[in-house]
Amino acid sequence: VIMVPETDITPAPAVTTQDNFTRWAAYANYYIVPKTVNVLAGYAEGRESLGDGSVVPTAGKSSGYFGEVDYHATGKWAVGLRYDGFKPTDKSLATGTKESTQTTLAANYYVTNGLQFIADYQMKEDKQAQGGRTNTDTLTARMIFIW
Repeated sequence: VIMVPETDITPAPAVTTQDNFTRWAAYANYYIVPKTVNVLAGYAEGRESLGDGSVVPTAGKSSGYFGEVDYHATGKWAVGLRYDGFKPTDKSLATGTKESTQTTLAANYYVTNGLQFIADYQMKEDKQAQGGRTNTDTLTARMIFIW
């Protein structure tokens, strides 16, 4: 029999930090050809502050925008082209993504009311805080059913 002395193990108190943030966005669309060609654009901005200044990542101001053109070729087919830009923070970063942009080409096929197939090809570029860029190309296909 091995005797182990009993010790008092008290867990460390949990660390909590309050995350205060505000966000706003503006969005608009306009059919330049009624029921056929739709132009969309938007801009969003946010501010974030943490209750503890020693917590990483740093908070600050984030912003993003997009522009999109959709073409409804028939009652069943639509294609779209979209460009997005996003800055996660206005603070100076040692590491991580400083700015991200992406271009997306999408196609929708409406099978019936509520059921559609969607395919999109996305080209994303992340500008890194320490210099350099990361490029990611993604092809996605999905089916959705809205009951």
